[in-house]
Amino acid sequence: MQPTTTAIDAADRGYLKAFRRLVRICPHNVLCVIRAHAVSALDLVVALSCDGVEIKSDGLQVHGEGEDLEMARRHYQVFSGAEAPSESGAVWPMAALRMGQGFFGPWAAAFPGMLPYIWMGVRHAGLAMLTRPEGDDSKPTCEQQRAMEDCYAGCKCSALFASFDAVAERSSVLASVQDSEVDAAVAEAIAVELSGPDFASVTITSDFILASVPHIQQKLASVLGDSSVTRVHVRLLDGEVCSSRSIFPRGVAKHSDIFKWHRKWEQVMTALSNRELVCTVEGIDLCPPQMELFFAGKVRQWKSPIKKVCWCQPPFWYSPGPEAMKGSLNRLPVAALRRLLLVGLSLAELQDWGVLEDHSDSLSSDSSQSGMANAVAAPSPSLTPAPTAASFDFAPGARSRG
Repeated sequence: MQPTTTAIDAADRGYLKAFRRLVRICPHNVLCVIRAHAVSALDLVVALSCDGVEIKSDGLQVHGEGEDLEMARRHYQVFSGAEAPSESGAVWPMAALRMGQGFFGPWAAAFPGMLPYIWMGVRHAGLAMLTRPEGDDSKPTCEQQRAMEDCYAGCKCSALFASFDAVAERSSVLASVQDSEVDAAVAEAIAVELSGPDFASVTITSDFILASVPHIQQKLASVLGDSSVTRVHVRLLDGEVCSSRSIFPRGVAKHSDIFKWHRKWEQVMTALSNRELVCTVEGIDLCPPQMELFFAGKVRQWKSPIKKVCWCQPPFWYSPGPEAMKGSLNRLPVAALRRLLLVGLSLAELQDWGVLEDHSDSLSSDSSQSGMANAVAAPSPSLTPAPTAASFDFAPGARSRG
């Protein structure tokens, strides 16, 4: 984007809605590159309507007045989390709007069918907002609440189906694991200890994703079935079999199997988050459903030595569901949320936005000792190469140790 003038043509406003519709249905990444040092307010709104913005300078002069300037200021605050200047011609900081690098790799050429569903999830993330017509203190209507949940649930399931279709015929997540090992891992995946009349301590490992929903509900029955248990502390640990590449339940054969498991997991998270839920991450390579539970908690403590929080690794990627998005992820401005979903965010930035409490330097003595020791001892970050069509497997890949 390099406009010859910063003047605003009133006719351009009519094209904005049509442009947004085209971006929404485009199967490819829509990136806006701004090389100019000054743009109109409407130009900035057009740029923020894209999937990402690449800006050559740290600051950008924005010219406009009236409705156009106010619209640009509202968009800027939603995407950056900061308030924009109210004067025409002022320099607006742009660093917070950058998309980040490192998401694309060989997997994109190997699994092109996933890309439209990834971008659908990224485009909707953070934008299904609940309007409050009577002021900030009023509650959203039931229709608004349901619409938001349907939006995020739809994006999540669509990406899960696309991922399943892309990888189902290439290998098996349990190809190199004996049934007895899986059974043992599932049996130990969830443990509950009632420490008082109203308090429960729960431990969940990554292997829980291989458990059936009835098994999960049976393990958590002493918490979910007892209304007197109002305080729950969940420790999230590494598993023996599963990792951050584990997003499918055991034995799934079709889309409906995936949908039913994840829908019921959302219901379990809803029941847990209705209590005083404290979630503590202590593992180094958790599965995405564990991360969803973490983001859904009322108090979120990060005790893993990993210094950068990353979401799913493609092609095992899906956008977070309603409970995670209604939880702490709604604290992030849209640009930061997109970076989290694509390339990850540092603990410092996530703590600044109130998403988590950073306790990464105080390792728990009873949590995933071997995994944490390996992570701390690692001399440098170790990134698993992105899978390609020629060399594809489901081997666990550790999250970036950034």
